[in-house]
Amino acid sequence: AVLPPPTAVTATDGAPVLRAEGVVVRYGATVAVRQVDLALHGGQVVALMGRNGCGKSSLMWAMQGAGRRDGGRVLVHPADGPALDTAELASAR
Repeated sequence: AVLPPPTAVTATDGAPVLRAEGVVVRYGATVAVRQVDLALHGGQVVALMGRNGCGKSSLMWAMQGAGRRDGGRVLVHPADGPALDTAELASAR
């Protein structure tokens, strides 16, 4: 089956559609993600690259809201409303 092309999501006020501030993820004494800040705007293509075990998946899960986040916050700016924390969005499903 052929999938339609993805639709770009944009915030109406020029704000990033996703913003991470000071994200921290720990597994016991191991810090997998240390104080990550990130802002993504609609229409951007971003590649997250790094060696095995450097925290890529931990960061993505923390930003998505289903994984652990031991510090910081991640905000999603839907096109029709205020910025919402990803943990709030994940729990509202």
